[in-house]
Amino acid sequence: MNGYLIARFDMTDPENAPAAYKKYAEAAGPAYAEAGARFLVRGGKAQLMEGEMRTRNVVIEFPTLADAYACYQSETYQAARQHRVPVAEGEVVIVEGAVKARPAQSGGKGYWIARYDVRDMTEYKKYLEAGASAFAEHEALFLVRGGPHQAMEGQARERNVVIEFPSVQHALDCYNSDTYQKAREHRLPVSVGDIVIVEGVA
Repeated sequence: MNGYLIARFDMTDPENAPAAYKKYAEAAGPAYAEAGARFLVRGGKAQLMEGEMRTRNVVIEFPTLADAYACYQSETYQAARQHRVPVAEGEVVIVEGAVKARPAQSGGKGYWIARYDVRDMTEYKKYLEAGASAFAEHEALFLVRGGPHQAMEGQARERNVVIEFPSVQHALDCYNSDTYQKAREHRLPVSVGDIVIVEGVA
């Protein structure tokens, strides 16, 4: 299975953040390259659908879960993040993917990034069953679907989900469809969390 790093940040030092974040990205580049990482989402335009949203959203795909951990824990990455930590706050979660390792995909896709705490899995499963046809109709692919995870920074919710769509419009149309809106009625009373729809890397 692929591994994924999901990050959400708010810049806490607007004056110094742009320069510091640029240094962070440049310094972390070799660690990403060595681990075979690929950015799916890298601060693209985002729309909040439920809950709360941070200003910068990132999803990085790795060949394996072990590669994701090795990248984050590497000396190169740990040195690079020292540029980011003073100017940003947020969460970094590493999670196991829901599909077998896949080749590189074309860009321009749309993504749901969702994180939930669920109080009743029986009712939550009804939501998944009721929403299945909406996801199929809009060509959704679950990249992350509640797999084992670890919070590397900040706090994680118990269930993390990343869904890939052919485009942002597909992602929006799925969420706004009558089928999905009826399905989410099963989820809302038994969970708390966030859903963001975000533009992928071109």
